[in-house]
Amino acid sequence: MNENVNIRFENAASECPICFEPYTKDGLHRITTTKCGHLFGLHCILKSLTINPTCPSCRKRARKRELVQIYDTGVVAVDSSDMDNLKLELIQERKLREKVLLKREIHLF
Repeated sequence: MNENVNIRFENAASECPICFEPYTKDGLHRITTTKCGHLFGLHCILKSLTINPTCPSCRKRARKRELVQIYDTGVVAVDSSDMDNLKLELIQERKLREKVLLKREIHLF
């Protein structure tokens, strides 16, 4: 598994994309992930893989023996893409400000 993956879900962590029912902490609808990282209820993904051995989300090959059950359901999901973009914009603005300040200093001397 890729250790650089940022585990931040959001609304996706609240329900199974196959049946749209809420996940459970244990039992037949426990959160389960495929090798490609998509989340499903255990019963739903097992049934799906019996019919078609691919991930229902991305269609990559998936096997029952590669499924991993998620035991920590306290993970909070956040989409950090907006924050990442804002950080990049801030860096660019700071560089621009430094250039302007340097030009002012040069004109003062």
